[in-house]
Formats: sequence, structure tokens, C-alpha cells
Amino acid sequence: MDKPYRIPPFDCPKCGYHMDSASNMTGEGCPEVGDCTVCINCGQVLRFGIGLAVVVADIKDDELTDEAKKAVAKMLFYVRLRGLLHDPVVQSKWGKR
Repeated sequence: MDKPYRIPPFDCPKCGYHMDSASNMTGEGCPEVGDCTVCINCGQVLRFGIGLAVVVADIKDDELTDEAKKAVAKMLFYVRLRGLLHDPVVQSKWGKR
């Protein structure tokens, strides 16, 4: 994998973890508006907005295409299944890992 792409610094809206880079599965290119990522600290699924501002990804978000909503739902499922999202509701449903 190539080096991470530097993005404007941001804090995870869920846990406050400070990040300033992103990478993808292929190691090519930079994030674009609408792309999703996962916080490496808490596992929250995030979405890049205008100017690469980061917001919590929500499958109810009208700005997402149906394909993107399915991708976010799948990411959330696997993050929660692996116990990466430190959320009391998730932990009570899935159990601690």
C-alpha cells in the first residue's frame, strides 16, 4: 500500500481522535466528496463532505446514493460485528469482543 494521502486535519465527531491522512484499499488517489472512511480509534464510519470535512456517515443521509447507503450499512455491520465501535447500545446488543 502506498503512503496515506494527507487531508485537512480533523477530529472524529464521535471520539475526538485527531487524524490528518487517509488511505484506501488500492493505495491510489485521494478521498472525494461522498467517500467513506472509518475512524481508526473508535471504528465510527465517517463520510467526507465538501472540502473533505468529515461527518458521521448515516444511512438516512439524503446526500448518499442508494449504493453508498448500502456500502455504509455494510461497513457499520462489520465494524459493530467486530466490536470496534465503542457504543453502549452496540456493546449491549453484540457483546464485548
